[in-house]
Amino acid sequence: MKEKISTYIARFLAKAFNPLLLPTITLLLIMGYLPGVELFSTKLKLVIISVVFLSTCIIPLIFILLGRLNRGWNKDSERYFDRVMPYLFTIMGAYLGSQFMAKLPIPGIFRIFLLGICSMVIVAAIIAFKWKLSDYLLALGGLLGTLIALNFKFGMNLLWLIIIVVLVSGIVSSSHIYLEKDSPRQLYTGFLTGLFGMFFTLLFI
Repeated sequence: MKEKISTYIARFLAKAFNPLLLPTITLLLIMGYLPGVELFSTKLKLVIISVVFLSTCIIPLIFILLGRLNRGWNKDSERYFDRVMPYLFTIMGAYLGSQFMAKLPIPGIFRIFLLGICSMVIVAAIIAFKWKLSDYLLALGGLLGTLIALNFKFGMNLLWLIIIVVLVSGIVSSSHIYLEKDSPRQLYTGFLTGLFGMFFTLLFI
């Protein structure tokens, strides 16, 4: 009975931080701490959130669901084409979102945020040509990299958020290992790819 409960908890934790939703969650955190955002109109805030949600969640999700209608397509497959396809959809959506964001009367950091997602997913796609990495830890690493970069770039006090993300990443990693969904190497690779991809893009562009 205890083993079943542990398995249920591990499954919940392994699925709780969906990589398609984390960019929007990250954006909400950015908007809550970035100086000047409080001056945006409610309409403009909703437009920014909608652009990120559509470009990093809805567009990739539509293409992924269409891909799954093809019974020969499986992201957990050993075939590199199957592993890379979800990343290509995400890159396409994030890039389109960044181009739309550039037309809005807002600071460039929001466009750079989407370009950061493009850069980290491009690296993930290149790695995926050889072997599978963890999408969940890629997204969590991206969240952490974003917070650290903003902490340096704008002098924002995000230490407690950074600590929380590190703890959550550890818990999610443990859940994936317990369920044997990913190996430690796949988890570390995904996490570091997201971390450095977002950190260097946001800090230096």
